[in-house]
Formats: sequence, structure tokens, C-alpha cells
Amino acid sequence: QVVWANGEGRDNNDIYLIDVAPRTLRATLAADAVDERAAEVSMTLTREFASLDTHLSVSLFEEVPGQLSVPALVEFPSGAASIEVPIQVLDNQVRDGDRVARLIATSPGCQFAEAELMIRDREQLQLEVAFADQVVFEDAGEQAVALRVHRLDESLDLPVDVSLEFNPPGILVTEGPVQIPANSTFADVYLNIV
Repeated sequence: QVVWANGEGRDNNDIYLIDVAPRTLRATLAADAVDERAAEVSMTLTREFASLDTHLSVSLFEEVPGQLSVPALVEFPSGAASIEVPIQVLDNQVRDGDRVARLIATSPGCQFAEAELMIRDREQLQLEVAFADQVVFEDAGEQAVALRVHRLDESLDLPVDVSLEFNPPGILVTEGPVQIPANSTFADVYLNIV
């Protein structure tokens, strides 16, 4: 027989269940996503099912270092169920796309907490375009206009797709996006004159 621990007349053959929730940490970020250039985001740490009579030390760390600056150790003072922790968002000054940073909070005797923050990359791909000729006659025909698209980027690991728009529209026409291949800094495209 299984009974709750608050029963009377316990039998030595009974199994007693005690309803005790484990001490738990909870981490909540003020934002789900921030730009890389954001200076700071706030995190609320909460201790649950734990006595508030004593202080509590909590260690903080990133799952992948280098994306955020977090204090290594924070303290819950006596009587505090929650504390605010400032988190600095680091700008790595590399065009590496959006990424997720995961923060983990641990304390002995508590279930750990984690929070995820999407960091939007601020570095933009910079391009230069240059026509091969300064003057082209209107009746020059198909693929008469040569254009070179050049990326000004140190990272050449991935190809880059570039969409072209012309002003005024309708004079030069391309057959779709231009792809600058991986390990290359440029691609040539030949345009039609309408």
C-alpha cells in the first residue's frame, strides 16, 4: 500500500511518499533576441522551492564562450527570491550570421537553469559593382553589358547569392540572382538591354 506521509497509524509495510519539490533555479531573459550591437540585456534569476532565510551563490557560464559577458558568480541575498543580472552582448565584428547563446546557472543542491538568447549579427556583406564598359549602345543585343559583382569580405568559405536591381527599372535585365562562389571574391554577369 502507498500512502501520503501525513497519514496516521503508519504500518511498517506501507511505502510513504513525501511531497517535496527540489530546489530549482529559473532564468528568464528580458528579450528573446537582440542585435549584436545591443549593450546589455537583463536576466532575472529566481530560486524556487528553496528557503529564503539564507543567501545563495549561483555560478553562471555560457555553453559556448565568447558571445556574452556574464558574471561568473552572483549572490541571492537573504530574503530575496529573485535577482537581476546584467548580461553584456559582445560584438565579434565578424559576419557570421545570427546565432543562439545559451546561459547556464548552477548552484549546489539546486536543479540548474538555462536561458537562450538569439543574437542577430550586425555585420553586413559589403559589395562593389562595376560595369566593364562606360558606354554601351542601345541596340548592342543580348548579354552586351558586362557587370562584375565583388564582395569585400574576409570570409570566403560560403557562396553568396546577390540579387540585382537597376534604377531606373526595365532597361537592364538579368536572368536571376548572381552567385559569387565559395573561395572567390567576384562573379561576372552579362545583362540584356531592353
